[in-house]
Amino acid sequence: MAAPPAPLPPKVEEPITEANGSAAYLTNPPPAYPKAAQRLGLQGHVLLRVQVLANGHVGALEVKQSSGKTLAG
Repeated sequence: MAAPPAPLPPKVEEPITEANGSAAYLTNPPPAYPKAAQRLGLQGHVLLRVQVLANGHVGALEVKQSSGKTLAG
């Protein structure tokens, strides 16, 4: 008869820090804008929800809202 499985360690809740807008957003360089989109005059807006892990990497990323502008390719 097999031994019962070991109990799972207790779940550790990660702290949640709400965005406060002081993350030097005014000094960040703009992202590279695709040349094809520039030529076609395409532009749009996107609102992202990003989980940033303690090590600075993205844990989860979700598009919350998009203007829907896309470049066919």
